[in-house]
Amino acid sequence: MHSMDKLEPPQSFLFKGNISHSWKTWSTYFDFFLKTESDEKSDKVKTSILLSCISSKGREIYETFKFATEGDRFTLDKVLEKCMAYCNSRKNITIIRHRFFT
Repeated sequence: MHSMDKLEPPQSFLFKGNISHSWKTWSTYFDFFLKTESDEKSDKVKTSILLSCISSKGREIYETFKFATEGDRFTLDKVLEKCMAYCNSRKNITIIRHRFFT
């Protein structure tokens, strides 16, 4: 495989600033990366790739997630869903209040 055929893994996700917006951008790039790396691999492997890319802070947050079953812990869609919910709940309250009052 030619080196141009592979994407570089995304930089670690930083849980700073506008996390909701940053997550959308990061997860889109991660999805592109995952398609070049492991389209045929199992969910467990794909979830492991996500946890390798996300950052130590992301892995700490992942450990706090509650899943319906132990198997969901290694189902990529379920993990991404939890990550998105986490990031969307962390919108900048100051900006939201400012928009509300203006």
